[in-house]
Amino acid sequence: MTDSMRWQMSSRINSFLSVLFGLGLHDMGPDAGDRLVEDIWYFCGKEMADLAKGCGAPPKTAGDLSVALTEVLKTIFGGEYRSEIIEISDERAVVLMRTCPCQLRAMELGEDPSIVFHPCLSVAVSLVEGLKKDYSARFIRGICMGDRNCEILIAPKVTLEGSD
Repeated sequence: MTDSMRWQMSSRINSFLSVLFGLGLHDMGPDAGDRLVEDIWYFCGKEMADLAKGCGAPPKTAGDLSVALTEVLKTIFGGEYRSEIIEISDERAVVLMRTCPCQLRAMELGEDPSIVFHPCLSVAVSLVEGLKKDYSARFIRGICMGDRNCEILIAPKVTLEGSD
């Protein structure tokens, strides 16, 4: 078996995990289960950030953070991620995610794709914050929530807090 085949198998299984964790823990009750799912994936995002730090120069701009986010997500969850990065400025960038393997796995299982929203949000926030502590991510749109694509804004926390 080639390394590429191993990666494809592993990433496919990883993308199922976001769905299966949500389904399994949701039975605990929507509040307790959803919170536990978010905590688990927040931890995973921090670990992903630590791995990303070892793979290159620390990100300096929002565009750098966007590249790191999409590359790590593709590595962990698979090449079915299709994205485009729109760099607004050094401090703001938007990731347009056109396809998401986790959403695709939810649909394959006949589940509501929105079950992967909170795991994905937790991973994105903790990964970005783990790479550059004064930055964060905010979802503007989500494929799994019925939108045409995901839009993930990456910007300084101060900017994001001011936009609430």
